[in-house]
Amino acid sequence: MTTIRRGDRVGKQLQVELSRLVQREVKDPRVQSVTITRVEVTDDLREARVYFVPMAGIGDMERVAELEAGLRAASTFLQRKAGRNLRLRFTPKLSFRYDVGVANLVDMHDLMDGLNADEEVAESVTPSEPMTAPEATAGDDSEQEGQG
Repeated sequence: MTTIRRGDRVGKQLQVELSRLVQREVKDPRVQSVTITRVEVTDDLREARVYFVPMAGIGDMERVAELEAGLRAASTFLQRKAGRNLRLRFTPKLSFRYDVGVANLVDMHDLMDGLNADEEVAESVTPSEPMTAPEATAGDDSEQEGQG
């Protein structure tokens, strides 16, 4: 039987609630167009690492820094509202981190697309008919030896 940690359940609830709050209630323009990818809560429920990515511009570190600054500025508001809405006795202290795993996934996908494109180009360049060996000509020495 698989046991689910309370921290995992709280993390899932926090992810949904923080996504809703960021989308609808945070007024800071720096925090627009962000996706909360996951939330990891410690076993004692005192701290939560909130991972995020920008909806556009994954890998744009300038945009990531702007988002992180906006999320940090809104963290007290988000913590208070999420704790109240989820009716938690102790609301975990939120720390925001860029989810590099998603960026790595996008990079890997782009790399695979590049490889697939190279294979398609290679297939279009190779002839569709199999190559045959050149036929022997009348002046070939091997044929003349057998006749003489």
